[in-house]
Amino acid sequence: MKYEAWIMELIQQQGGRVTRDNVVELLNVTPSQAYRLLKKMSDKGRIKLVGNGRAAHYELI
Repeated sequence: MKYEAWIMELIQQQGGRVTRDNVVELLNVTPSQAYRLLKKMSDKGRIKLVGNGRAAHYELI
């Protein structure tokens, strides 16, 4: 749960958006772990995925 709070704080600091790479760097996790955290938050309706591929990022809803 604390990871989700850190991700939400990071999103707010970055003007409402975050990438998987940002989460990897912040939390020192693997890219697949970062993906799962972001997917879980997206499924809960806290953030949404915008775009796809290398241009993909997550935004606050």
